Amino acid sequence: MSKVNLRQKLKINLETLTFKTFLRGFLTVGFFILIVIGLIINQRPFKSRLREGDIALKSIYAPYDFVYSGEPDNEKTVKEQQKAIKSIKDVYSLDGRVLDEGIVALDKFFGSADSMKLFSKYDGLSVLSVEAKHLLSLVYENGVLSVKDKARIQESGETDIIIFNKAAGTEKQVGVARIPGVDEALRDLYDRAKKVISDKKMVQAVVEVLQNEITANLLFEKIITEARRQEAAASVPVQYKQISIKKGELIISKGQRANKDHMAQFLAIEKNEIQRSRGKFTIGALLLVFLLLSVVTIYLILYEPKIFHNTSYLTLIGVLSVAIIFIARAIIVSPLPSYVIPLASISMLIAILLNQRLAIFITIILGLAISINVENSLNLAIMFLFGGLIGIFSTRNIRKRWHIIRSGILVGGVNALSIISISLLNNLNVDSFLADGLWGFGNGILCVFIVMSILPLLEDIFNITTNITLLELSDMNHPLLKDMMVKAAGTYHHSLMVGNLAEAAAETVGANSLLARVGAYYHDIGKIAKAEYFTENHKAGSKVLHDKLTPSMSRLIITSHVKDGVELGRKYKLRRDILDFVEQHHGTGLVYYFFQKALERIEDDGVLKEEGFRYEGPKPQTRETAIVLMADSVEAASRSLTNPNPAKIEELVHRIINNKFIDGQLDECELTLRDLNKISGAFIRVLIGVTHTRIEYPDIDKAVKDEHKHN
Repeated sequence: MSKVNLRQKLKINLETLTFKTFLRGFLTVGFFILIVIGLIINQRPFKSRLREGDIALKSIYAPYDFVYSGEPDNEKTVKEQQKAIKSIKDVYSLDGRVLDEGIVALDKFFGSADSMKLFSKYDGLSVLSVEAKHLLSLVYENGVLSVKDKARIQESGETDIIIFNKAAGTEKQVGVARIPGVDEALRDLYDRAKKVISDKKMVQAVVEVLQNEITANLLFEKIITEARRQEAAASVPVQYKQISIKKGELIISKGQRANKDHMAQFLAIEKNEIQRSRGKFTIGALLLVFLLLSVVTIYLILYEPKIFHNTSYLTLIGVLSVAIIFIARAIIVSPLPSYVIPLASISMLIAILLNQRLAIFITIILGLAISINVENSLNLAIMFLFGGLIGIFSTRNIRKRWHIIRSGILVGGVNALSIISISLLNNLNVDSFLADGLWGFGNGILCVFIVMSILPLLEDIFNITTNITLLELSDMNHPLLKDMMVKAAGTYHHSLMVGNLAEAAAETVGANSLLARVGAYYHDIGKIAKAEYFTENHKAGSKVLHDKLTPSMSRLIITSHVKDGVELGRKYKLRRDILDFVEQHHGTGLVYYFFQKALERIEDDGVLKEEGFRYEGPKPQTRETAIVLMADSVEAASRSLTNPNPAKIEELVHRIINNKFIDGQLDECELTLRDLNKISGAFIRVLIGVTHTRIEYPDIDKAVKDEHKHN
């Protein structure tokens, strides 16, 4: 490829930036983020596959200094439990009845004769009663402890207690310094009274009255406190002795059986490595995914432009890639061996739904992304490569669903052979690599279930037509084909013949012969509605309906079968690939017969433009639709041949294909002149086989007489 072509393919024309361009960018960023998350979530750079009781196949040494938890440390556990107990504060309940009872007592006092005598010189007795109640509520605002409880708290050294309000159902932690004892509350009463009562003469009298009402309103809840402390002690996990390991120190030697102590050390390494390298690993994952997506993007632009410009296909690739990344991460962090990761299922799905070349490339990219940070990554990458490739190759031209089972068995077998071969090279234990080989074979079976389960779903969601779907559409019991057979028998037989021609031609140029054949079956479904207007459906002796119509009206009826066919196909939910045959099988070709009739009717100085007698198009965009376009014309023209022979057929085929080429109907597909030559040869072979002359049998009566004559 020249530098100019490369530059042209990579060039971004700002004028062509559309909504789809921005959508592709959005999808790329979204999948980039998801893949990075899939790579770093629960990331464990070090993961020993040993389980307790397994035999180590190699010696393992400490990668750096670390500390791990050894045997239980009972003394430390008790100390931690004591700390937990001390952390629980004493619980006191707030008794609201104390304040209520004090206020009732004050009401009773100020309504008695004693208060009248005591405050006889004070005019505002009712006001004084309110101020006394307010003063009492201020005393109880933060609660009041009994002298005994206050002394006990001070001796314990506690600085806070929990006050539980039973009425409100709430609790709060309060500093002991803010809570007075009864004796402190009495000493502070005079100062509080001076702030509340403006008349200094009455302060002492009120204080004397209130002193009799003040008592503790915080009651120690011993049962609740002890229960909470027991619960805290029980929640303390068992403490273990912390053992230091130096870098390079032997953890387990080859052939040694792994015990609990070894497993504790492996776990410590995993946790330490996550803390030590998570930031670096995240940056590395970002760079790696950026590189992988960049390579994939360049590949799609250069070699798969149709897929690159199809948002649906890009979404499919992204969804499958993200799904396998997350599945792989789940398996990597689980006890299952990494050999279970079903990457080959993604390879098979992309090969079936899109194409094999892309599937090979995506398999390599995903295999690198998944295995890059897994223990024995080389072994895993080799299994991914061989298993994925055999899955791709075995699904080539797949036409039956049981072929998927065959592919899965092949994938499993190749996986097992890959694992066993690498294990033999590494001189590993026979029991170990046989077990891994079985896991690899099981991987292939898992791929079968995945592919068979989601393939139909992906076909419907992304509107992709696979060979399996094509075979289902080729069933002559399909409602559209049955309807065509009844209402447009000539068109039905014409379509079958076009299918045979298209299939043979597609095989010669390496196109999808099944797609060409099935597309040919449905290309003329638009004729069902007005079947009597098309020549192949005319019955012998019946009137030609076009004789009563103008050429323009006839042209309109003839060309409308394309639009009618598309609408009918959508009604029956035909895939886009099949509808392309309906739309493109005439391209922008000229309705020659009625154009000539129109020319005969105009005056000498009149002007008639061809554009008015051409199909709307579009021209064929693929090799398969172009082949059907040519097969359609060739088959229709071959019916008009009288006494056909190979020379006439060959001349007819070459003339029609040459006319299509000159008319520009093949300009937008990928057929070459060499392909056209092969296609014409295929058409000629099929038509000669169909239109071969039969030997003339003798008259039956004469033959019988001759037979008696000679007997």
